[in-house]
Amino acid sequence: VEQRRIDILARDKSGVPVVVELKVSRGHERTIGQCLYYQEKIKELMKADRVRIFIVAEVISPELKLATRKLPDVTLFEYSLSMTVRRL
Repeated sequence: VEQRRIDILARDKSGVPVVVELKVSRGHERTIGQCLYYQEKIKELMKADRVRIFIVAEVISPELKLATRKLPDVTLFEYSLSMTVRRL
């Protein structure tokens, strides 16, 4: 989208486009501005009435939770990873 890259662009079960924004560690409140820009550009380019946003981060900041609380098409996800190392 205009020299920017959406991390993942998918469709949900109903065919609605979904912008998935991946953050390596912490999802800050400024992330929502980036996602809202992508949402509107995808609506325009794909002539879609609705575009959902998924933000995925290890930790979602309290500020981002507050900033997105009343946005109906935004879903926040936190992830955790574990790894086992085995000597060969």
